[in-house]
Amino acid sequence: MSVVGGYVVLHYGWRAACVAVGLPGIAVAILIKCLIEEPPRGQADRAAAARAGAPDAAPAAPGPAPFSVRSEVRELAAVARALFLSWPAANILIGLTISSFASYGAWVFIPAYFNRAFALDFATIGVVLGLAGSVPVALGTLLGGFVTDRAGARGGQWYALVPAAGLAMATPLYMLAISLPGWQSAAWLLAAAGFFQYISLGPTFAVVQNVVGVRRRATATAFMYVCLTLLALAGGPPFTGWMIDRLAEVRFAHPGSGFLTDVMAALGGARGTAGAASATFKSSCPGGVGSAACAAALAQASREGIIVTFGLYVWAAVHYGLGAIGLDGQMRSAAEADLAPSPAAQVSSR
Repeated sequence: MSVVGGYVVLHYGWRAACVAVGLPGIAVAILIKCLIEEPPRGQADRAAAARAGAPDAAPAAPGPAPFSVRSEVRELAAVARALFLSWPAANILIGLTISSFASYGAWVFIPAYFNRAFALDFATIGVVLGLAGSVPVALGTLLGGFVTDRAGARGGQWYALVPAAGLAMATPLYMLAISLPGWQSAAWLLAAAGFFQYISLGPTFAVVQNVVGVRRRATATAFMYVCLTLLALAGGPPFTGWMIDRLAEVRFAHPGSGFLTDVMAALGGARGTAGAASATFKSSCPGGVGSAACAAALAQASREGIIVTFGLYVWAAVHYGLGAIGLDGQMRSAAEADLAPSPAAQVSSR
């Protein structure tokens, strides 16, 4: 999609690219509906219980209870407590939200950065970033699941520690990639950073699915996507764009300043100076276009704004590390609650 989108942007504009990238999703949805059969609920859990030597401990999940507003609210509250009011799951969800905030925010502007800093056209950028963000990311996701499952056999805390390590390793690679003067080396390092970052993806989904009961997993996933959509996706790109705008203003007014000076001024460290810089940049570079000084300021600001956003991965890694505390116990409690016979089953056995 990155390759197709880049080509369409170059020849037909960004609006046509949005349509071209979105249309295949309709075909995929139809194919999934027609070709993939929905498995019986609880099938995997019954198989796991049987392998553990308790074939009767996980009977077929009963049908859903009759709909009522009270029962739905009660279920939502139970899932919310498990995710947001428990130390392990809450920290992992915070880590996921912050890391996704950084990903959405940075990657929206990386194509523009490659264009501004390296003068690449968008068709080429689509190919380069499409390759950098596809195979390495897929391999990282697979490796993260494999490594975490092997380590998780010794304790559930590894479902948080492995993602923390992956994000900690990805952060300096991302920052270095955006700092390099050549697009080839930058693309290679972006691929390596993406590999380590996406080690966190599979374990995070596993935690969300396993800190609640079988019948609450879809609701837990929905809560997770609320965090990803309303906080990460809606907040990440505006934050990075705002940082780039402010940094461009400061960089244009003070072309010889350093990174930390630029960031402090952009964040309001010198409000009078920042206000004057904003007025100067807007008048001299309307829409970010103008002289060579405008282009240089915008390219450097894009680099610095993306680096600031990538720095949020460190914050996310800390939350994943904190989430390891007590995670094994929470996952075990959820599993034991699923294996325990329901009150209805106990009555029928009598």
